[in-house]
Amino acid sequence: MRALVLGATGLVGSHVLRALRAAGCTTAGASRHRPEDEHPDDWIEIDFACMTSEDDWLPLLTGVDAVVNCVGILREEQAGDFDLLHRAAPVALFGACERLGVRRVVQLSALGSRADAATAYWRSKGAADADLLARTLSATIVRPSLVYGEEGASSVLFRALATLPVLMLPMAHKAKVQPIHVDDLAALIARLAMAADDAPREMAAVGPRAMTLAGYLGALRGGLQDQFRSEGD
Repeated sequence: MRALVLGATGLVGSHVLRALRAAGCTTAGASRHRPEDEHPDDWIEIDFACMTSEDDWLPLLTGVDAVVNCVGILREEQAGDFDLLHRAAPVALFGACERLGVRRVVQLSALGSRADAATAYWRSKGAADADLLARTLSATIVRPSLVYGEEGASSVLFRALATLPVLMLPMAHKAKVQPIHVDDLAALIARLAMAADDAPREMAAVGPRAMTLAGYLGALRGGLQDQFRSEGD
């Protein structure tokens, strides 16, 4: 099976690429810049913001059996980036996949994503999800909770917050999260990319235990303290 992983230099995308390769799949990664350790034959350099027409995607999908879209941003550099990267480009991608008969599509979304959600981030993800569900493609939308990985931008932020002596987030004792490790999420996405047509259309990807944000930060703080103690011994 040949799989195309979009956003393959990001936290989740890079782990999905490794998981698919470990499972024996032929893969191509796609991002704005090819990592130095990747062979040119195994990588496609594209600017996702410029891929808003189905015709833009068609040449990249020839011979592809499965597409995994892991492209996402947490903040806009300029107004409209959420809509462009989370809705317009994916909708064009899904249309091209449908035209070429790509066997499987996996869309990485987020818990809370709906077309009528409270934030532009969730609305943009939700709009793409709705478009994909309306198509005849064999597809699964994966909506993770908070994703934890050592190198992830959000994980770096939360670890920094965990070191503060006083928690500065007013809703931290009420807000609930159900963290999932990036390795577990990547393994799930890889299995879904290789799955049969009867795979679930939508799936929440969460860790085994719900906790408050304050509890999550406390767990990180405890882990950091253990790490510092072991390194100092």
